Amino acid sequence: MEDIQAQAIYTARIDGNIVGYVRCYAWSSNGAGSVPCKVLDIDDITIDEQYRHRGIGRCIMEDVRELARARGCNDIQLSVYPENENAVRFYESYGFRVRNIRYQMYI
Repeated sequence: MEDIQAQAIYTARIDGNIVGYVRCYAWSSNGAGSVPCKVLDIDDITIDEQYRHRGIGRCIMEDVRELARARGCNDIQLSVYPENENAVRFYESYGFRVRNIRYQMYI
């Protein structure tokens, strides 16, 4: 992966063409009453449709895991819409588990 912007966006390339990317950031929690932790949050991950199911997503996730370790993170987290079944299956196959449920109300 190639670092594009302040270690926040990484790309996967094949023959010089971007075929996927991940946008992530690290944050810390040190609030009163909480256990201190450092988290790498995956804000967005995308693989071009014609390049899916070729292991690119797994390569990106391995690089993200290494980035998290290098930054001293305890955790990697992300959000996914439950109706995005392919993404849910991918994340679960990689070891992600549901940790909480976040509700939203449209107004």
